[in-house]
Amino acid sequence: MRTLSYVCGTNGESIGFEGPVYGETMPALRGRAWSYTTGLLNLTGVTRGTRELTVTVKVTDLAELDRMRLLMDADMANGTPGTLVADDEWQASAYVTKSEPQTITPLYVSTTLTVVLLDGVWRRESTTQYNPSTLASYTDLDYPYDYGHDWSPSLLADTASNPALSPMPCRLTVYGPATAPEITIGDNVYAVDCEVPSGAYLVIDGLNRTIRLTVNNGDLVDHFPDGRRGSGLGGGEYCFQPLPAGKSDVSWVGGFGFDLTVIEERGEPPWST
Repeated sequence: MRTLSYVCGTNGESIGFEGPVYGETMPALRGRAWSYTTGLLNLTGVTRGTRELTVTVKVTDLAELDRMRLLMDADMANGTPGTLVADDEWQASAYVTKSEPQTITPLYVSTTLTVVLLDGVWRRESTTQYNPSTLASYTDLDYPYDYGHDWSPSLLADTASNPALSPMPCRLTVYGPATAPEITIGDNVYAVDCEVPSGAYLVIDGLNRTIRLTVNNGDLVDHFPDGRRGSGLGGGEYCFQPLPAGKSDVSWVGGFGFDLTVIEERGEPPWST
């Protein structure tokens, strides 16, 4: 972790910890923890939950100390968590619940911040676009007779990649026009029984468990009930199924394009980059 900043959830302003507000190495932020229940030769209920920790910062510009307080207190008062951003890519949702000054001198103030990581994880998103017109498989079919238009294959194919070693949440953004879009990734079908008009887009968010259509004028339409769930997680047709680790085959029917966003999760920010 080379850089770290706090982005205010209330107004989007950010404050870094490498300048007048200096966080040094912040060792507590670099740790990780799992919650679990011990059983006979096994662990159950393995999750990563909310984690509270403390970090110390030294501030040489009192105006920046006031601004830090303003941003962090606003998020607490408004119930809008801020975001810790490491190296401009890994993010963790967080509140700063307390500031306890340790040293006050004419040159600087040292204060200990209590930070609550709401999910206990850091996330990085990477998006791949699937555009039918750029696929090698999307070529015109050559019939022995001339038709007034070209025919294209109904089934399109590509691959997807999850760089982690375990399944990760994903987000699909389908661009209209599309009718009851279905996308098969690995052994799972992601499908929503709705109409996506031209110029609109449908977002199937596996992290937040939402399905929303944004139409041309910006209005949002909830399609949560229309997502196919089959027999649930691992059943082969679950609209919020996590993406398998490694590479997976991707196929879909119809000429619509879509984006696949892999939401990679880890318990601590990176050490090597």
